[in-house]
Parts: sequence; structure tokens; C-alpha cells
Amino acid sequence: IIPGIIRGSGGIHCSNAGPKICHNRIINNSVTSPFQEALGGGISAGPPTSNAFIVVEDNLIQSNTTTGDEFAFGGGIYLVISARISGNYILDNIVSAENQQAWGGGIGTESVDSIIVTGNIVLRNKAQTNSNTQLANGGGMFFLKNSAAFVRLIGNRIAYNEIKSNAFQGGAGVGIDQIGHSGGNVLFANNLIYKNKYTGSETCHGGGLYLNRSIV
Repeated sequence: IIPGIIRGSGGIHCSNAGPKICHNRIINNSVTSPFQEALGGGISAGPPTSNAFIVVEDNLIQSNTTTGDEFAFGGGIYLVISARISGNYILDNIVSAENQQAWGGGIGTESVDSIIVTGNIVLRNKAQTNSNTQLANGGGMFFLKNSAAFVRLIGNRIAYNEIKSNAFQGGAGVGIDQIGHSGGNVLFANNLIYKNKYTGSETCHGGGLYLNRSIV
């Protein structure tokens, strides 16, 4: 996305666009960055200055990978614009960082105004870092939100996802982290979350759900 710094969009990239992505098979795509950051193995959308709204609905998003020399974000989906993600199968996606942090094996978003995630099957996704001092967060899904953002997760099945790190780990199933002071809102309702796990030498914070500085 930024040559020499960031690479993104293994399968689909939406730039200043608000499409409906429906009834597709988004499988075996990959992003590898030998520079700094890798984003969105299956789907990515941005930039954060865009007012677009994207709908990702009734897709199979499977076995996509995001591998960064430093940071990696969003193995299946990476978004920095507002979105509704509903009715998808999000399976077996991996986000992997060599020297820094990994976030959101299945879904990763940051600094969006509104994100609605409903009725998805989120299984066997993984966030991992090979660094002994850096963190992994959100094996299934990870949301890095600003103080005004509204994150809604309703009626999802979130299971058998994994985080792997020898440093801090949070949210093998779901991680939600607030930038700066607490604020905004999180609605987490009617989700089935089970059998998510962590691997590593550090204590895991929130095997199913990890919340930091967010109002539920």
C-alpha cells in the first residue's frame, strides 16, 4: 500500500470505495512484507480518511495469510473504514509477525467510526509473533478503536482460534483495545465463544475475550 513500508491486500483491496462484497470464495491469498507492515491477506479497505462504508457478507474467507517482517494485521480481513461484516465463514486465516506485533488472525480493524460484526463463523484463525518480547492479540478478531468508535459484535460463533507469543498475549478469541483514554462503546451480545487457546510462555489475558480501556 505504501511502497517500501507497507504491503496489503492479498485478495481484494478497496481504496476510497464502499462496495458490497457478497457470496465470494476468498481463499489462499497472501501478503508478505520484507519491510515493516503487512495488512489484509484476504480483504483490505481504507484509507482511514475515507468516509466510505463497506459491507462484507455471506463470503467464505479461508486460509489467507499476512506475514510482516515487523507488524502484521488482519489475516482474513483488515479495515480502517466503517463496515458491516455479516454471515461469513472466516476460517483458518493466519497473521504472523517476525519481529514485532501480530493482531487479528481472522479480522483486524483500527480507528473505524463504526464496525458491526454479526452472524459470522470465526474458526481456527491464528495470530502469532516470533519475537520473544512482542505481543499477539486477537486470534479470531482484533479491534483497535478510538474513543468515539462503536464496536458491535452480535451472534457470532468464535471458536478454536489461537494466539502465540512468548510475551504479552490478549484475546485468543477476540481482542478489543482502546487508543488513549477510555470511551466509545462496545456491544458484545449473543456470541458463542469457546475452545480458543494460547501458546507461549507468558500469561494470556482473556482466553475468550480481552477488553482494554473500553466501555461495554
